[in-house]
Amino acid sequence: FKYTIISLAIAATYSCIDEFHQSFIPERDGNPLDILIDSLGTLAGISIFIVFYSIYHARKQKKAWKKISPLSKRLILHLQY
Repeated sequence: FKYTIISLAIAATYSCIDEFHQSFIPERDGNPLDILIDSLGTLAGISIFIVFYSIYHARKQKKAWKKISPLSKRLILHLQY
């Protein structure tokens, strides 16, 4: 969660700097709505990454669980409850 907040803060800061820079370019303007749109895009990208990483991690754990002997599985399950 910490890295999610840091990534979002970095992207929002970069977006603010970019919009500020655009205000000095002729025929362009710095629009605060663009900052919001960029931040929402960053949040969407982070969310998609978290979903795919969670699926990958769950499958990896499932494969590891299959490699454990039945006796060890019983012991692990017994210790959990």
